[in-house]
Amino acid sequence: MKGTSTLWALVVALGLGGYVYFFERGQAPREGGARQLQQVLGYRADDVWKLELERKNDPLWLARDKARGAAAWKIEKPSNAVADGEEAGRLVKDLSEATVERVLTGKNENLAPFGLNKPAWELTIATDGGARHTLLVGGRDPGGSSLYLKRKDRDGILVMAPSTVESLQTKKAEDLKDKTVIAFEKDKVERFELTAGGKTLAVARAGADAWRITAPVKAKARTEKVNSILMTFERLKGTKFVAEDPKDLKSYGLEPPAAKVAVWVRGESAPRIGILGGKDPSNGDVYAKAAHNPAVVSVYSYIMSDAETKLEDLKEPEPVKAEKKPASAADKAPAAPPPPPAATLPANAPAAQDPASAAPANAPAPPLPTIDKPLKAAPPKEAPAGKTPPARKPPAPAKPAANAPGR
Repeated sequence: MKGTSTLWALVVALGLGGYVYFFERGQAPREGGARQLQQVLGYRADDVWKLELERKNDPLWLARDKARGAAAWKIEKPSNAVADGEEAGRLVKDLSEATVERVLTGKNENLAPFGLNKPAWELTIATDGGARHTLLVGGRDPGGSSLYLKRKDRDGILVMAPSTVESLQTKKAEDLKDKTVIAFEKDKVERFELTAGGKTLAVARAGADAWRITAPVKAKARTEKVNSILMTFERLKGTKFVAEDPKDLKSYGLEPPAAKVAVWVRGESAPRIGILGGKDPSNGDVYAKAAHNPAVVSVYSYIMSDAETKLEDLKEPEPVKAEKKPASAADKAPAAPPPPPAATLPANAPAAQDPASAAPANAPAPPLPTIDKPLKAAPPKEAPAGKTPPARKPPAPAKPAANAPGR
């Protein structure tokens, strides 16, 4: 049963594809293979400065905000607002790179089969060179897998996959409004300031991954804490819109702000600034806005804790110095005198021998040491006054040695 169902689905798909092929062939000849829309129309996505979606009772116009940079966009219709640059840029890129499966060439007087006699809506792509490419959006093919579009100023029908183009038809201005409070690339940050409670904490880069506090004191900053702060604010966007262009910021605690974050990025003289205000009583989130955007959004409450970072939390702690202990009684006692030097033997005295290396028992005794200098006799004692000392006997002559010469 399952195989039969699969077979029938294949037959239907082939039949439908054949019907579409002969339907289109009967209407107009084909031209070229699959190409991107920007190639077919002859422009580059990077050159697009304006996109106009003319939908019934719901126009949406996007334009580059050249005063703020090439990546900045603004909404011109239905109302003026700052657009999310990333979202707007992605939308233009996706449309420009959408695939045109084929082009039906030739002049066709009957546009009804393609839904182009009364197009549902139209879109216009304007480029820096002054060119304007307007496409009329028609209906789908009989199989529902392709969408027909036609250039307003020339013949030829474009056959495209419907997903990219039809997603523009439902795109709302609310989806493209910029909720960014502050944005930057962490690796490009040169310095930043956190201001809260009337105090400013200034930090400057001191190396690839090293930072120094420059105000209110000069000290080494904790790298891990600085990285945590920068990650919090690197791409900070609001969770929801609160007010589009409020006239009074005091009611949101934003004038003056409760906290301000200013970041200087490499190559830019002016800082990027985001401000934080009071709490939303409905959910505890914090009101916030970008300095260049009048809209007020809300962000999660933990963001405020990083903006209110204290000096002691950011400062690298000083190395702990070893404490000197008071001297004890034993330390104060005088040192013991050195031991007396060992008795000095004559220069020709033999060195002491290790008992283990002593001579055997039958070896002759070593000769006695000789004395180089004769012994001096003690001086005679003087007799007391008035007494004659007794006569001393002359010493007996020494006996000559047995081996003395002349014997």
